[in-house]
Amino acid sequence: MTIRTRMSRRCALLYGLAVSAAALLLLQAVSGLVLWLAIPRGHGGGDGLGRGAGGLGGFVERTFAGLGRSSWVTLHDWAAIAFVAVVVFHVILHWRWLVRQTRTAFARAGTPIQPEANCGD
Repeated sequence: MTIRTRMSRRCALLYGLAVSAAALLLLQAVSGLVLWLAIPRGHGGGDGLGRGAGGLGGFVERTFAGLGRSSWVTLHDWAAIAFVAVVVFHVILHWRWLVRQTRTAFARAGTPIQPEANCGD
């Protein structure tokens, strides 16, 4: 395996992480807007006291795109957990680069700076 092949695989992994993070963030935003605007808390069709629109004790859950509020909350929560996992993995992959950049930012004047590698390090 050559250095170029190894770097290409690393770049592909970083690209996949970036696309995954963007997709999960978009899912978070959409599900958050649905929960906030389309099916807000306390609007299940009843009077807010546990008595639904179906009469005494009945409950009709409002839905959006075929999913009830509890399903949207679950989707929102799992998207958040997955997003955090992707970000943590991304930071782990870039740890050496982050350390070098931090050292460079706080280095004294005249300290030699190492060149960056392709796709982080």
